[in-house]
Amino acid sequence: MLAAAVAAVAGFALASFALSFFLFRRWLGSAVLAFATVIAAASSDLVWEFSHKVLTEIPYLFFTLLACWWASDYAAQPRWLTRA
Repeated sequence: MLAAAVAAVAGFALASFALSFFLFRRWLGSAVLAFATVIAAASSDLVWEFSHKVLTEIPYLFFTLLACWWASDYAAQPRWLTRA
């Protein structure tokens, strides 16, 4: 049971890396800069400290990045205020 929870947290960590790449590529406009940002984030102690423990930091990071993705997608629409 614990192995499944650790695998889920590791999956959230990998999904966070992928999502942050696409999000930063959208914001920065360059795949090279986005890749460098993801590599810098992946080397941080936050990810490697908590990615093998069953805690909420890594899933929280994933859902925060997902909310940023949806917010930037919504804000990029021409009539984002009325959604018409």
